[in-house]
Amino acid sequence: MAHYYPKFIKKIIKDNGNSTFTVSLYDPKGKEIEVGVSNMFVADGSKLGAVSGKNDQVTWATVLEKSLIKWKQIYAGTSDIGGIATEYAASIFTGNGNSFAFASGKLSAKELKRAVIVSLQQGKLVIGGFKDGDLPVENKYKTVNFHAYSFYPSSNDAVLFTMRNPWGMLPLVSGGYSNGKEDGLLNIKDDGVIPPNVDIRVMEPGAAKAYANAGNIEPYTPPSYLPAPMRVAEYLLRTGR
Repeated sequence: MAHYYPKFIKKIIKDNGNSTFTVSLYDPKGKEIEVGVSNMFVADGSKLGAVSGKNDQVTWATVLEKSLIKWKQIYAGTSDIGGIATEYAASIFTGNGNSFAFASGKLSAKELKRAVIVSLQQGKLVIGGFKDGDLPVENKYKTVNFHAYSFYPSSNDAVLFTMRNPWGMLPLVSGGYSNGKEDGLLNIKDDGVIPPNVDIRVMEPGAAKAYANAGNIEPYTPPSYLPAPMRVAEYLLRTGR
């Protein structure tokens, strides 16, 4: 959502100037509400224990995550957001829970590309993943299953589309993880193996649609950072989650 609707993210977060933020969300009945959070975030030793950017930096995503945790506690009686489905979480921010999905193996590579690109062109939010983990991609990286990736068009005609792991890094075929320089991007080609393993979910953008960037959708360009992996909880780094 942040890539395609950055203005919406800025709109729903208000910095109150007193170490607190007010975040605009939607309740289970679709009514817009405001949730207040402070700038105190969970710590993991000397590091941030919440979602973070590169080099363990607090980002707007950190603020949004805290507001989501508070929302979940109020309306669901638990602050646990581990494994929360994207279509469920997105609707809390956008006010629209409509979505549809294509299971892996249901579309040809050509149809899969069309579904992704046309949906993005229509302003939809598109996420997806892999049925199987540890499949090699680009002869270097491995897939992670039970995990949501975001989708982007590619400037390379030989690539169907690009999928981004939100960790900002990727497990390697050789073992361990990348240094994050590629920012979690996987170039998906029609190799007869990976496309049939991909599933996608297409979601309505709801309130975010009014804040779309003008012009054509653009490929994802990794930001310029020093090679430093995103801080991720150890249990999330286990493939198969």
